[in-house]
Amino acid sequence: CLGLLVVPSLFAVAQDNSGYKGGSGANLYQERTNEERKAIPYAPLRQADVMYARRIHQKLDMREKQNLAMQWPKNPFNELVYKAVMKGIDGKQLTPYQSDSLKNPYTREKVIDRISTEETVEKRPYPIERPNYTVDTTIRNTLAPSEIKKFRIMEEWIFDKETSQYTPRIIAVAPLFKPKRGGAELEEQTIFWVEWNELRKILVNETMFNRKNDAARLTYYDFFEQRLYSSYIVKYPTEFDQDITDMPKYEDSKFAALIKAQKIEQKLLEFEHDLWQW
Repeated sequence: CLGLLVVPSLFAVAQDNSGYKGGSGANLYQERTNEERKAIPYAPLRQADVMYARRIHQKLDMREKQNLAMQWPKNPFNELVYKAVMKGIDGKQLTPYQSDSLKNPYTREKVIDRISTEETVEKRPYPIERPNYTVDTTIRNTLAPSEIKKFRIMEEWIFDKETSQYTPRIIAVAPLFKPKRGGAELEEQTIFWVEWNELRKILVNETMFNRKNDAARLTYYDFFEQRLYSSYIVKYPTEFDQDITDMPKYEDSKFAALIKAQKIEQKLLEFEHDLWQW
């Protein structure tokens, strides 16, 4: 009778794991929780219920300590967003837009052109027979997705008087890069913008590294919706619609611009508290 109890357990241990996520024998169990999740639609919001709204832009650097999990080699965020735009993931392909208005889309060819540079170099096609003979050759260099380290996040802080909730909602995300022209590096620019409502439907199934527990991996959807990332404000509503660093008062001092950004963030956080004070 004891033998009958032992034999099934041996078969259970020896079962094939080839169909499990991560490859043959990579995991002891099948990780399906994140793969089967769906992005929950936001609660409908009426304009009449929006008592207060403030649209800001934040900048996120993947190299900051709090954001290092975004560089996890098994599923880096920069390559994930690029692939979602250029090729699509699980049949879902994002639309790249030219600006934060999210009205004028880019073609995939235009995206490649934005992150590519051409330079003319001299090549020696016959280095032995004719060492002094050179030919001008144009080389096209394209920015690799792994070189993208910064992102711009457009979000809106909204107070809904119907539910008495004051929450920030992400609207769009844009990868940043520094284009090169004539060998000189220009100012930082967005490559394209993607709508968050489309992006989050992909991120809800994309696992990222969890420092605390391998059995409870987060998704990028959790990472952004729970605001676990580190970022700082670079733009807030003004009459001239410009970044803080482009304002005459702060264009010569990045430190002063950072202090201004922290003051803006503090005001946003204090707004709800001031509503309920007595």
